[in-house]
Amino acid sequence: MYSTYGSEIGGILAGLSMYFLFTFGVVGVIFGTFATHVAASKNRNQTKWFIAGFLFNFIALIAIAGMGSAVDVAEVESGANPNTAKQRLRPLERT
Repeated sequence: MYSTYGSEIGGILAGLSMYFLFTFGVVGVIFGTFATHVAASKNRNQTKWFIAGFLFNFIALIAIAGMGSAVDVAEVESGANPNTAKQRLRPLERT
């Protein structure tokens, strides 16, 4: 007699693994996109933060949200006035 019980379980597991990979991919793209937008506002590398957001989801989003602007960090480390960096980053205002 031939049993199909093993093939049914294999099919279920294959379906669950595809569902998991699809869900992980969708959630990764969502968090990667949010991390990219936050990184852009802080003058950080957007590609690296998209990858971090894709792989580590909420943890990467918290990490980039807690970081300061890259220009501010560089200005402070060089000993310059950090307020001048903010003035350079401010968009031109139309009068």
